[in-house]
Amino acid sequence: MNLETKPVLFSEQSLGGPAVGIVELNRPKALNSLNLEIVELMAERLKEWADDKNIACLVIKGCGEKAFCAGGDVKSVVVHTKEDGNTDYAHNFFANEYKVDYLIHAFPKPTVVLAHGFTMGGGMGLMMGCDFRVTFDNTVIAMPETKIGFYPDVAASYFLHRLKQPVAKTLALSGVTMKGADILWAGFATHCLNIKNYERALVEITKIPWSGQVEEDKEKIKDLLEALSHHDSVKDWQKQLNHLQELEASTRLEDFVSKLESLAADDKFWFKVNELFQKASPTSRSFSWELIERSKNWSREHATLIDESLALYFSRHPDFYEGVRALLIDKDQSPKWHAGKAPSFDWNPLQDSRLKELF
Repeated sequence: MNLETKPVLFSEQSLGGPAVGIVELNRPKALNSLNLEIVELMAERLKEWADDKNIACLVIKGCGEKAFCAGGDVKSVVVHTKEDGNTDYAHNFFANEYKVDYLIHAFPKPTVVLAHGFTMGGGMGLMMGCDFRVTFDNTVIAMPETKIGFYPDVAASYFLHRLKQPVAKTLALSGVTMKGADILWAGFATHCLNIKNYERALVEITKIPWSGQVEEDKEKIKDLLEALSHHDSVKDWQKQLNHLQELEASTRLEDFVSKLESLAADDKFWFKVNELFQKASPTSRSFSWELIERSKNWSREHATLIDESLALYFSRHPDFYEGVRALLIDKDQSPKWHAGKAPSFDWNPLQDSRLKELF
């Protein structure tokens, strides 16, 4: 297999001193969606680089113009599960995906992500563990899992509570997108650059004279990125702050729905949010609400433990198969959701004794 066909590329760039380890997702035709091979290779390399004294900094990027990473390759998960008659592939994929996310979070050296274009689901998992989360004026983020009968995983139950603005429930339940400067305003990004400065940012990072002192090196990266930062005053979400605060203050899902429907009646922004919410899996919406409500004080480690168990439950749920079928396989965009419990499937993960203890 030549470099062009490998799904993820690794390189080390140096001017003679310590090097920058660069991870480049290399599935541009699939919007750099994560598959099992990618996450297995990334887990192995991240562990190597964490212990390598010659690596001073980690940079993660995506190949192509359209996307950093549009999510996990859940189509492959569904296809393998049906063909194999078991969830072995699903277990291996999700376990390794969450391992990679945690390795990035715990990486002992400065970490930078250059997240351009579509950055969703699994792409958010990679991005949110980094010290420097660089987005661009063309970046589009989302946690769209409820649209496919899944739930907001990749430690979203941790990072959605640690943003600058109150957007956790709105994003998690509806899967609505956020773009450009709003991403910085909300706190997902640490810096926002003009896409024209993408290559320049990468090149300048590789030129940094690394000291080997983590905090000192982080300051060098911070100064570089702030010098390149792009400040856009147009923020659609910021204009909705008062409504967001009211909506996010809901303590019951019924109240959230009522407020959302009221807002949607008079405003195009909220009409779109409500439209997406109504199209999502009812099971996913209900459980995602419960997850966000219960996870306010969880640690990053705890969120990962929860995800490892929840992913297997949801990967067996009929709504997951139906959502992936409708959106990614047949593409008829018309999933037929189960209204609640399927007759022969206990869909509620909280019935599991281990998860009850974790929750």
